[in-house]
Amino acid sequence: MTEPNSAAADLLVSDARLLATVDEQGRELAGGWLAITDGLISGIGASTDPQPAASRVISAQDCLVTPGLVNTHHHLYQNLTRAYGPMTSAPLFEWLQELYPLWTANLDEEAVHVAAWVGLAELALSGCTTSSDHHYIHPAGAGDLLAAEIAAAHRLTSVTMYRAPKLHRANRAPPTGRQSRRSRPWGQAGARPGRQHWSQY
Repeated sequence: MTEPNSAAADLLVSDARLLATVDEQGRELAGGWLAITDGLISGIGASTDPQPAASRVISAQDCLVTPGLVNTHHHLYQNLTRAYGPMTSAPLFEWLQELYPLWTANLDEEAVHVAAWVGLAELALSGCTTSSDHHYIHPAGAGDLLAAEIAAAHRLTSVTMYRAPKLHRANRAPPTGRQSRRSRPWGQAGARPGRQHWSQY
């Protein structure tokens, strides 16, 4: 057990069927609980450990409680066309050749903001709290698409975002070679490698 703060926690998630700590010992706590104070984990314990008082309590009965999942590869703007009928069963490169012109002709700040907000909300609902987005299409005159994506992330409180480097501009052929897997944080130009939080957790 980690010692909870003496003050009441903001949130207590209690009575989990199993709480997976994913710590160095790989502990899995039956009937586990998790306390959060000021947006940080302030204590964990098993069913036999005393629980702190909390302003809000959520029962996790019959649930598995884990740390947030990590999505290492996403293209959030593609939410805009994922149900585009003619391409729902197309092979990869036919799909890319058909949709690439749609993206380059229609992506703007509003479209990217909506796509990112929907995509990040879906990730959060599925338990994902960290995501890397590979946004590689920047049509001329489309506006600041990265700022639009960041603004969407700010509207949510449970997702940390990373960005991949810009790989090419619009009006060029779709990428055919291997892409870099390095990541840099969203934020100001020249930001040092690492992560920047868009989350209070």
